[in-house]
Amino acid sequence: METESGLQWSPAEFNTIVVSDSVLKNARGRRTEYELIPLRSGVARHTELFSRNDFWITRAKPDELLAVHLPNYARGESVAGEDIAVWYTGSLRHEDHMRDEDRDAVPVLWVGFELRPRNLFDATPLFGKDAR
Repeated sequence: METESGLQWSPAEFNTIVVSDSVLKNARGRRTEYELIPLRSGVARHTELFSRNDFWITRAKPDELLAVHLPNYARGESVAGEDIAVWYTGSLRHEDHMRDEDRDAVPVLWVGFELRPRNLFDATPLFGKDAR
């Protein structure tokens, strides 16, 4: 991805986002990356514009902090060689016809994500620095 944008996740394809730095490499010369993996079974689309995409990639700016403004933050600026912000849109849902006011506990369906590093370390810490 070369410019700021929103991306949609496909539960049927189970696609992920891989973020890497063109400069940061481990001792073996492999690029350090992070893979963002959604942990959910579907997608939620609501009326708010920021919820129309599951991921947003924007240039990192200290004054851009509110998810509700994501469509305005993603102005198509280049992200190549820049510090970026990766936004993940997750939802939660109460079970139908269950309200906090009516019960002590309300079942909620949660979503989340896994952030998996790749090539972060020069060697495995379990076997020492000379392990291959």
